[in-house]
Amino acid sequence: MSLGASIALLLLISAASADDASRVDYSITLLDADQPRLAIEIDAPAAVGTATELSFGEGWGGVSDAGADFAQCSATDENGGTLACEPADSHAWKVVGGEARRVRARFEIGPTAHRGDPRGSEHYQPIIEPRLVHLLGGNALPWPSHLERKTARTVSLAWKGFEEAGWSLACSHGIGPGPFEIESDADTFRHAVFVAGSFEILEREVFGCPVRVAAWGDAWGSPTSDFADQCARIVELERAFFDDRDRPPYLITLIPIGTSDGRSAFLGGTGLVNSFALFMQPGARLDRGPDSGMSVTWLLAHEMFHEWNGNTIRLAQPERRGYWFSEGFTDFYARRLLARNGLLDEEAFVASWNRRLAEFAAHPERGASAARIEEAFWTDRDVQSLPYVRGDVLAAKVDYAIRTASKGQRSLDDLMRALVRRAREERREFTVEDLVAEIACLSDARTAAEVRAVALDGADLELPVDTFGPDYWLLPATVPQFELGFDLERTRTAKAITGLVPGSAAERAGLREGDSLRGVSMTPGQAHAPVVISVADSSGTVREVHYLPQGKPCKGWRLEQHGR
Repeated sequence: MSLGASIALLLLISAASADDASRVDYSITLLDADQPRLAIEIDAPAAVGTATELSFGEGWGGVSDAGADFAQCSATDENGGTLACEPADSHAWKVVGGEARRVRARFEIGPTAHRGDPRGSEHYQPIIEPRLVHLLGGNALPWPSHLERKTARTVSLAWKGFEEAGWSLACSHGIGPGPFEIESDADTFRHAVFVAGSFEILEREVFGCPVRVAAWGDAWGSPTSDFADQCARIVELERAFFDDRDRPPYLITLIPIGTSDGRSAFLGGTGLVNSFALFMQPGARLDRGPDSGMSVTWLLAHEMFHEWNGNTIRLAQPERRGYWFSEGFTDFYARRLLARNGLLDEEAFVASWNRRLAEFAAHPERGASAARIEEAFWTDRDVQSLPYVRGDVLAAKVDYAIRTASKGQRSLDDLMRALVRRAREERREFTVEDLVAEIACLSDARTAAEVRAVALDGADLELPVDTFGPDYWLLPATVPQFELGFDLERTRTAKAITGLVPGSAAERAGLREGDSLRGVSMTPGQAHAPVVISVADSSGTVREVHYLPQGKPCKGWRLEQHGR
């Protein structure tokens, strides 16, 4: 062998060794199928000269105590030598490594009880029940704090013991036990869903690529096969919009949370990498259209659009300051693409906009700054809804400005597609200033400045009469503010009507302070959506109270179609 060949071989071996040394390997093992109980293990590079901190995703999804369910941690070095472990705080453990080059840590968990209450972010915690495992990576897979989360490396995951027990397996990275090995940064690999148990896995094909639904249990109000068809259709129309046909397999997971009482409804979900985790109450219909209040179709369209606006166009930290774009513009496109593809008729399209315009005009946090959103997004229901509402209306304004500047040759569609291309070519994150600059390029400086002022400072927004194009009028209107009439969170905690507002529609309809709460059916922020409260009085007699949650009127807009 020549000297040059020898050097080349040594360099190749050195590079391979470096890659192997930086890799991170996970495994999820079923220790006890009846309890059940799991072990989640990580094999990763150790911190040099100090303890290795293994951290769960504190704060992700509003979870404030990630890692609290992991009661045991043990660790060894690369030679099998025992290492000391101790809690660092509620979401991290320290492993004292000495001279260790790698740390192999094992966390045990289960069973948990996070599926009973649909409120807040409880169901984002690890769910471990008989024949059901549901994990969101950020809250279940620890990461070494000393390793850069944005650096690509080899990351793998394997399921162990589940297939032998007859459990179905699915995750954002593939179906079955794995191992799944990809070149990825930590945020991408862990921004994923991992499920095991009695899941029915249905598969459809979109542009030659699998779209899979993993549905747990059979307590649904409509066939899961129809739901899988609906999911595939929405994936197809959104990929067609971006002409993004060569995509990895896509996974939608579905589990029931809460209880079915016939008087309340809940659905929620979160968009992840090549996947979407959906949560609904048992017995819910999976085919409720976008004009039926709590809409599965709308939620699917919104969350799947995050594959591009959120996962491809990624926001720079602090990302909550940009939620008007990642959430609000995504709402805009859920409506636009459903309407364009015949899943939302003209009447429902106009009604949807009028609900949103009224919600924006009467929003109790309408003037909130981006700093306020960053601070209270996960703790205040009104603050949490604002980026969706504000960004949706801002998207309409930007679309109007681009159409006007280009004399109808371009629209917001062109901006979104250009941002996706740039994000992939440059592998970068976008600040609010970046987004405003991109808006200015396709519209004008005045519009960009107005968007910035509204998004960051909570400034007022002007909407021209022809904002929605030549087929619609946007007219001044008086709209009622949303007023539920009592303190919902305190009421749910006390299980009795608490904080009833004197003179409110709730009181006028017959609701009384102290009534025992049996159920709530409402659409938050929608003053024109009927509320039904099921209560019992001191004698135990159950009654339903119906009313419109309307408070004081304020100035807003109303969209009307020409000729109507």
